[in-house]
Amino acid sequence: MPTGQIQTVLGPIEPDAAGFTLTHEHLLCSLVPYAQPPGTATEAEWVNKPITADRLGWIQRRKYVNREVLKLHDEEVALSEARMLAQAGGGTVVDVTSRGIGRDPLGLSRISRASGLNIVMGASYYVPPAHPSGTAEKSDEELYAETLADVTTGVGDTGVRAGVIGEIGIIAPIDDLQTRILQAAVAVSLVTGCPISIHPPLDDAGALDIMRVLLDAGADPTNIIMGHLGMAMVDRGVLAELAATGCYLQYDHFGSFEDSTFQYSIEGRGRGREALAQNDDERIATLGYLIELGAGDRLLAAQDVCIQVHLRAYGGKGYDHLITNIVPRMRQRGFSQDAIDKIFVGNPARALAFKAPSV
Repeated sequence: MPTGQIQTVLGPIEPDAAGFTLTHEHLLCSLVPYAQPPGTATEAEWVNKPITADRLGWIQRRKYVNREVLKLHDEEVALSEARMLAQAGGGTVVDVTSRGIGRDPLGLSRISRASGLNIVMGASYYVPPAHPSGTAEKSDEELYAETLADVTTGVGDTGVRAGVIGEIGIIAPIDDLQTRILQAAVAVSLVTGCPISIHPPLDDAGALDIMRVLLDAGADPTNIIMGHLGMAMVDRGVLAELAATGCYLQYDHFGSFEDSTFQYSIEGRGRGREALAQNDDERIATLGYLIELGAGDRLLAAQDVCIQVHLRAYGGKGYDHLITNIVPRMRQRGFSQDAIDKIFVGNPARALAFKAPSV
């Protein structure tokens, strides 16, 4: 195992070679499992329309009706966007595409070589609607063995090894299969030292529920990255409780909901309601709060580029948004250079480096 190193699709690197790091992105993937049926005849006409400039307004409002927007399949477009990040000063991208949403080990390897970026690939499973057929029937031993192989020998016969277990997609309620996937991830992490990356339910309690499962299975909290906190966490008291567990706290939707119109529903637990996703300024403010709370050494950030309209080629902010737009804004808001360097360089290098195996 590459203890103390970061495992990329082209092999291990030293943490100080990672540079400016985005810890939660997708270069090649398919979110078609999220596709929604059209509600009207007019919407049905748009299901398979290619994305063009004159259609962006409609598609931005109905991202999950149009199937094409949910596909990041074009390797040349991905390479072009990756090069823009490299030219802006990016060093490493964690592509957390996991089983069921189009993980492409050889494609990521080609993009890494051609762009000069370090790329870390994911393992394990995304949310249940994206699980490949037969996943629920797999035994605990099978779930463990397949993830272990992805990390230690490579995906299938590609020889390309995963460097993070995730993103593990969890939705509420956390059922038996999702619990077993989390437990298998912990078992592999303990044997290999590989970090775990989590996509939690989009509510205040989901991340803590997952942490309980992971910690009960023996996980090292410093080897867990809890993502999507700009959407999953509204209550700062609960956020402080999550911070106290010792996991890494990841804000990974920068650039996606700048207008604050995206809503997600918080259901169950006796408090059904809707809440706004944080916009970029709110995320920056929350990072400042967490630094004041003493969690500055465990903050991570990314954009979660995962559909076509997130790309520069289709009117989005691209993979370089954090470098080009957010870092200058953080300086304007009073963040020190040391705090910025921790979030984008020091913390991710430490979070992604394999720990010494503990079993």
